[in-house]
Amino acid sequence: MKLLHFSDLHLGLQFKNYGSAAKDLQMARYETLERLITLANEKGCDAIIIAGDLFDRVKMKKADVLGAIKSINKFTGGPVIILPGNHDFISNDNDLWRYVEGGKNEHVIILAEKKPYDLENYDLNVCIYPAPCSAKHSSENEVGWIEETDIKNEKLNIGVAHGSLQGVAPDLNDEHFPMTREELSVPGIDTWLLGHIHIPWPDIPSANDNIFYSGIPEPEDMNCKHKGSALIIEFDDNREKSVEIIVPGQNYFERKSLVLESSEDMDDFAEVTQSEDYQNCVCKLTVTGSLDPDDYVRWYNEVLPEIKKSFLYLKTEDSGLRQKITKERLDGIYPEGSFPHKLLSDFLKDNDQQALETAFDLFKDIKDEN
Repeated sequence: MKLLHFSDLHLGLQFKNYGSAAKDLQMARYETLERLITLANEKGCDAIIIAGDLFDRVKMKKADVLGAIKSINKFTGGPVIILPGNHDFISNDNDLWRYVEGGKNEHVIILAEKKPYDLENYDLNVCIYPAPCSAKHSSENEVGWIEETDIKNEKLNIGVAHGSLQGVAPDLNDEHFPMTREELSVPGIDTWLLGHIHIPWPDIPSANDNIFYSGIPEPEDMNCKHKGSALIIEFDDNREKSVEIIVPGQNYFERKSLVLESSEDMDDFAEVTQSEDYQNCVCKLTVTGSLDPDDYVRWYNEVLPEIKKSFLYLKTEDSGLRQKITKERLDGIYPEGSFPHKLLSDFLKDNDQQALETAFDLFKDIKDEN
C-alpha cells in the first residue's frame, strides 16, 4: 500500500498583514491542494490521509469548501481519508463538515467518529483508528478509546490524530490535545500519522519510525523555514515501510539582512534580486547602514520600488538605515557658528561617527520639541 499523508493546509487562511499579496497567498493553498491530488495520482497512491486542519476555521464559505472538495474528488487511487483537526473541528454547531458531506464523492471518508474504519471495500487490508477533534482546544487527547478496541492484527492498522506530542510539539498550556509516546504505544497499531505541527517530524524519517508528522504543505509565515512538506509512505506485505518527504509548496517565506553603505551596495542587491527568482518569495528585509543623502533618497524613490517588483511581497524593517551626516547636511540644518553646528562639525572632522550620530539625534530631538 502506498499513501500520501499531509495535514495543516489551512485553506481559508486570511494573510491580513501581507497587503496586495494576500489574495495570491490565499489562492496558493488551494492550488497546492490540487497539486497534491495530482501528485498522488501520478505516484500511484492507494489512499490519501489528511491528519487535520485541512481548513483554517469552521466558518468557511460554502463555495470555498466545495471548491476544495472538487479537487479532492479527483483522486482516482482509492479513499481520501480526512480527520477533523483543532482548527476545523467537528461539532453540531458548524456547517463546515455538512458542506464537505454534500460535495464529496463516495470515496472521501470523514473520520467523524471514534471508531475503526475498515478499508476492505477499497481492496485494502487496512484499518484506520482516528482521534477526531471536537473543539479548538482541549487538555485531553482523543486516542484513549483505541486501547479498549479489539484490533485485528492481520490488518495494517493506522492511527490518525491531531495535536501535540510531548517532547516534539511545543504545547506550553497543554491545550492542543496533548499526547505522549506511551499513549500512542497501543498494541496492534503499526503506524501513527499526526497533524498539528508545521514541520515534518522526524526530520529524516526512516523505516524504524512509527510516528510521523507530515508538516505543512504550503508555508504560512516567517516561522516556516521550509518550502512545504508532505509524506509518501509505502508499506510492503510485511508492513515494512519506506518514507519519502516531498515538497509540494508554491510560495516560501524568507528573512534577509542587507547592509547599505554605498550606492554600489544598493545596485548590487538590486541586481541579485533581478537575476534570481523571487516571484514566489515573501520576504522580510532588515536594512541597516548609512548612506549619503542623495543615495538615501535614491534608495527609497528608485531602487527599493524596483526591488519590490521582484518579490511576491517584500516588507522592509529599516529603522537601522540612516543618512550619513555630511557637512552639507549640517549647513542646511544649523547656522554656521551655532553651538550644534560647531560641535557636530568637530565630531565630523574627528571621524567620530558614534559621537556624531548621538549628538545629532539629541539636537534633533530638542529641535523637534521646540
